[in-house]
Amino acid sequence: MKNQVSLAVMAVCVFLSLTGCATSTAAEKSPVKTVEKAVTAADTVRGFYERYFAAAANNVLTPDIAMSKAFKADIQKSEQACKGHNDEPCGWGADANPYLNSQDYDDKLSYASSGIRFKETAPNTVRVDLNVTPSAPQVFKNTIVFKMVREDGQWVADDILYPEGKSLYSTRKALADERASLSKAVQTAQGKDWRKGADGREVDCSLKVKGKTYLNGTCMYDADKDGSFRLFGDKYFVYLNMLEKGVAGASWNGTSQASHAQELLGEDFKLKKGCWVGKNAEICALDNKQAAKPINKAERIQFAKGASSATVTGKLADFDTEQNYVMGVGKGQTMTVEQLDNKSDGKVSIYITDPKGENANDMDLSCHSKATVKPTIAGDYKIQVVECKKADPWKGKYTVRVNVK
Repeated sequence: MKNQVSLAVMAVCVFLSLTGCATSTAAEKSPVKTVEKAVTAADTVRGFYERYFAAAANNVLTPDIAMSKAFKADIQKSEQACKGHNDEPCGWGADANPYLNSQDYDDKLSYASSGIRFKETAPNTVRVDLNVTPSAPQVFKNTIVFKMVREDGQWVADDILYPEGKSLYSTRKALADERASLSKAVQTAQGKDWRKGADGREVDCSLKVKGKTYLNGTCMYDADKDGSFRLFGDKYFVYLNMLEKGVAGASWNGTSQASHAQELLGEDFKLKKGCWVGKNAEICALDNKQAAKPINKAERIQFAKGASSATVTGKLADFDTEQNYVMGVGKGQTMTVEQLDNKSDGKVSIYITDPKGENANDMDLSCHSKATVKPTIAGDYKIQVVECKKADPWKGKYTVRVNVK
């Protein structure tokens, strides 16, 4: 056949009296560079599994199959929706290996031992059957179905389906249903006062996390015999558990959208002056008559007519003191709150809470004397000013500038 192709090319060259015609050697070699490209949807899926098992055998990160833009967008949407829901499986591949359709499989599972088979059951639809536990005496086949589309000149997965009874369920539909369920749960949580229906008794409470106050007022306090307790406020709650004599660990919901205390605050809490104090947080639960601190009412910041900024001055006495402000802002604006160092006696940290009660700026352990929110939502933003380092307390005044455009 190669000789026939070469003769045909030479004949055409002679007939057309062309110079510089490609030789038979070049004509034979050029296709070799393109044979790796999959020509069918089944070839693409087969090539993926070959790479997948090869990576697994070499203990390196296994790849994902090439996906359509729409499929990748659905996965990214779910990743965002799942934030704050770390207490349960959530999102793409959270409850099982999506390419094996199983949580359990042999440690030394390979392409060959799986007995993997590929079949194009319908146009652009590839069914994969494999045994993920070949070491088991009874062979059990797992099935994964890939819906493929052509995108940017190549085959990509637009959806992955799994058997459910006599039908198949779609990954993309499952992700969309999960996002809808999470959205409903968030709406319920945002409107929920965690004190309602909680066991225990009313106490004066406060919760500071990395310098920012999340609870300051009345909470429901539910205690155990060993000293562990649960503290429920309006939007936030915290659990403290005794670990050993005099030392406790604590966790909280972290966001008003979360319904479980899944975020660890630390395991270094010790009782000091009626409050449990750790590196990252301070938790206080005092009987009403023992309340040590009055609630610090927020001062409303107002701009002069025609102005887009205002300067505010306040005083701090130590790390435990704070000053609170409230600022009405329109939708889609940019708000910046910044400390003026040359007019302040020490460094401050600035925390901003949006009208929905959520953190509007970064929460980290370092000092952050400048905070920007962009874009804003309409409503009152709360601004809290505290000293930035517990190990380096100071006493004096500070000045901050608030700018809204």
